Amino acid sequence: IVWDFIKFAKDNGITVGPGRGSGAGSLVAYCLKITNIDSLKYNLAFERFLNPERISMPDFD
Repeated sequence: IVWDFIKFAKDNGITVGPGRGSGAGSLVAYCLKITNIDSLKYNLAFERFLNPERISMPDFD
């Protein structure tokens, strides 16, 4: 769903932010162009996004 929103925005010249919170650490989000932050380049911890200790499911803000 997030990808659909981002694609619509980019296709229509709407500015998209770089991402925020733990979602920015997701390499999948980077590969899908949901965020433009390469988590490998900046050594961001994916564990903040997908953590087995987390009670609720991860989401993008």
